[in-house]
Amino acid sequence: MAWYLKWTPYAILHGLNPLHTNFVDYPTGANLASNTSSPFLGILATPISLTLGPVAAFNILLRLAFATSAGSMFLVLRTWCRRSIAFVGGLVYGFGPYVVTQSTHLNLAFIPLLPPIVWILYELLSAQKHKPHALGLWLGVFVGLQVLIDPEPIALLAAVVGPLLVLFAILERHRLADRFIPLLSALPYAVVLIVVLDGVYVWWMLFGPVHVNGAPLPVPYLQSLSSDLLTPLVPTLNQYVLPSKLVPVASRFVNGNFTENCGYLGVGFISWVVIVATRFRGNRVVLYSALASLWALVLSLGPRLVVDAHVTSVPLPEDLLYRLPLMDHVVPARFALIVTLFAVIAAATGAECYVRRLSQSTIRTRKTDEVAMTVIAGAALLLLVPQVALVTKAPNWPSTVGRALAVVPPDAVVLTYPYPLGIYTESMSWQAQDNFAFRLIGGYINLPSPQGHGQAFAYPLEPAGVQSFLVTALDRTSNPYGPPSSAIVEAHELCTFVHRYHVGALVYWRTGAHPERVRQLFEHDFGRPSASVSRGSIEVWRTPPGSCAAG
Repeated sequence: MAWYLKWTPYAILHGLNPLHTNFVDYPTGANLASNTSSPFLGILATPISLTLGPVAAFNILLRLAFATSAGSMFLVLRTWCRRSIAFVGGLVYGFGPYVVTQSTHLNLAFIPLLPPIVWILYELLSAQKHKPHALGLWLGVFVGLQVLIDPEPIALLAAVVGPLLVLFAILERHRLADRFIPLLSALPYAVVLIVVLDGVYVWWMLFGPVHVNGAPLPVPYLQSLSSDLLTPLVPTLNQYVLPSKLVPVASRFVNGNFTENCGYLGVGFISWVVIVATRFRGNRVVLYSALASLWALVLSLGPRLVVDAHVTSVPLPEDLLYRLPLMDHVVPARFALIVTLFAVIAAATGAECYVRRLSQSTIRTRKTDEVAMTVIAGAALLLLVPQVALVTKAPNWPSTVGRALAVVPPDAVVLTYPYPLGIYTESMSWQAQDNFAFRLIGGYINLPSPQGHGQAFAYPLEPAGVQSFLVTALDRTSNPYGPPSSAIVEAHELCTFVHRYHVGALVYWRTGAHPERVRQLFEHDFGRPSASVSRGSIEVWRTPPGSCAAG
């Protein structure tokens, strides 16, 4: 993500295509619109990434994700609630389990635009206090910018709101024209703005060079990342209140993927939503928000019901949803975002209704009710208190890496160890920190695979033994390039690789399971390094034509 944040302003300022590049995954290049490139966040972070660097930009935007998401929900809730209730609702939305869990995915944690989108739909369908064309323009802006952050939340929101609009039309059939004419009047303005903001981006995503034709990963794997029926009830390591006996239970949810187990709400919060939705179902905002949250929760459970990590044979609606065009890209567990969005609105507006009703109750009834609801509200908030603090940590590579990279020839092609793949993305950070002074072989970038879905590793290059050797040295459990060639050293395959792809430098960092093997390979074919810092922890070999020891 730090790489993306730096690439967008760099490409724009240098007249390059921000949606396609061969600075990574050289020589093939990558379609960045088929990846989580978040161009709007890159533009937003430009002053930071150009001055303090891309890592600082990531850290600052992550904090903004929490603050702006909470602030956005607060402003929307002020339409229906008093300031104190709206403030608490904003905190639950912006600092709740979904955002805290997805904080490793900045593009998914940055969600301040969804609350105003919901508010605009409410204004068009119910309140109708503003001119439709103005609301349509704002709807186009918010949806368009959200697509440029990440389009998946819009797809999730549409999958939930669509059926709710049908239900609303049925219940309001006697006033159908009055309810839907403002929405239909606003849509052309919204569509025009969305096309202006996202047209090129969406075209490049669907039809541009090296675009991913199908889902970003195999569809069965994406569908396996669904919430457990117990997910909303069992806290994770992200919660402050966490009984030790529940730790192994939550770790089994969402196919064991901790970063996608974001659907926790807590018994208290669920109880509060159920109570206020039942009591104040006459309030449209409370009722439809609760129904939307429930429907999103059902979709988050995926194609088959999972209970305590056991997949049952019970089919669920998401089994039909993911078969629709582009919906096979969706991770079911991420419907937790929409669950949280509407649950917070229902809980806050229900709280407002409750406080207003208290003033009309008798003293005896009021005291009994106050005690019960205060206990439930307290439990709801206590069980949602996050445990994970935002702590900025220095990168784990030596600070002298910049000095070593200074010997790399300008605009050179570079082969690095660790080879950029999966969690080993250090060299992409070096490249971004170095203002893209070199091109990089490999990268953690999604590319189209022969199977019709995406793959998160670069295509194999010849001789294939070089990439395989570097990946194996990292001790990865699975090597997409197969076992390394036993003849890579004797046959000087590294020399052939360097010559074929015009590699101008080799960069080595002493990490992984067997870094000494990589250093021996580099030294065998290219002699002593051109630069060595931090006691040999970081080394660079310049590899101009004719420098290979094998001749």
